[in-house]
Amino acid sequence: MRATFATLCLLIAFHCTADFESDIVLNASDVVPGALLKGPNHAVSNDIPTNGLQNYYTVNSSFGEFGATGTGDLRVRIREIDALTYLESMSKTSVFLDALKATGIKSVESIVGIFTSPIKTLKGLPSGVQRLFSGWARSAERGARATKRTLTGAQEIDAQEFRKSNYLLSNNERSWAKQLKTDPYSTNAKLRSAISSMSIVQFIGGLPVELALPLGASLTLDIVGEIDGKIYQKTAAELEIDNRACLAALDVEQTNIDKFINADYLTPTLQTVFCTTATTLSDVANVSALATQLASGESYEASRFLLSTIGLLSWYHQTQEPLTEIIGDVSLPQAITRKNEHLVILPVDYLFWTEQTSQAIEALSNREDTAGHALWIIGRSSGTALEQLNSRHWQVHNIDNSPKLAAIYNSGLSQM
Repeated sequence: MRATFATLCLLIAFHCTADFESDIVLNASDVVPGALLKGPNHAVSNDIPTNGLQNYYTVNSSFGEFGATGTGDLRVRIREIDALTYLESMSKTSVFLDALKATGIKSVESIVGIFTSPIKTLKGLPSGVQRLFSGWARSAERGARATKRTLTGAQEIDAQEFRKSNYLLSNNERSWAKQLKTDPYSTNAKLRSAISSMSIVQFIGGLPVELALPLGASLTLDIVGEIDGKIYQKTAAELEIDNRACLAALDVEQTNIDKFINADYLTPTLQTVFCTTATTLSDVANVSALATQLASGESYEASRFLLSTIGLLSWYHQTQEPLTEIIGDVSLPQAITRKNEHLVILPVDYLFWTEQTSQAIEALSNREDTAGHALWIIGRSSGTALEQLNSRHWQVHNIDNSPKLAAIYNSGLSQM
């Protein structure tokens, strides 16, 4: 009987192991860089739940609580809170009040209310990245269950209505976002409302714009990245024209181009960053599959995760070893290297050995037509995860989160 049980465990090892890690809650001081942990305008809650891949942060501010999925998203939320702080301080100046009067608006409540009505983030660890990692995003079930509404930051967003609003974004609003160094197509509805109101007062009331974040603002990574200013210079419609041309040059089929452009959880910024990144992989076979993979994201957080993974593949291709082929029959971007090695590269915060991670790795390990499996991680992994991966013959590499690599990493996932 013992022999039979041992044999069964070998056949379905990931179900028999007693080493699964679950209900994981980390201490913020152990995983959040000091500059991000607390600043003059924010404080990260101490308890950090994780889904075994990404951490989920609650960022407290005078504007309410904001949620952030992953460290890249955390940097963005802090930057946005700093921007809100600056806009609030501007709304109290005599220059602003004079401009507001010039607009003919009798009450300032609608604008002041943006800053004085705190929001409270809806609790719950997002599961989109987990389902993506397990391959659920490629299943037929996704079409029936996917929702058009999603939680992001602190609010629930109707993806299709949000997409329409991006095409109505004014030149003034993009200019304000550029000065604040925030994404003009951010899913942070509170920031978007504040910028919109300031833009109206500027346009109608003649508010002079001499922006500079106050000296007390938190020091965060420049999240704009290398996008050559397109997202600020061009409208969403103009970006669409550019991105369609880029996708066609990458040999993406027309039906897939349409799906990419009309994807519920891809903003103009995410689409533009993808095209900039994918172009660096244009000499890799099957690169067009990346567009299909990115368009399959079932939430903004899943799309950002996918995009940052693509960005890391580009980094690997340009700095480590050339890639020869993109693996396109899976939900998560993967590749084959020139040495015929199966490459998976993940922007995780902390990799733990959960049952879902075990199942995903087991599925990835079934690829037998390569010289081996390599898993690169930007982040950390638990001892149990390393032990289990090594036992399945995966070579694990932890990428040094240097400022240069962090900029590459964040140029994708930090554009939300």
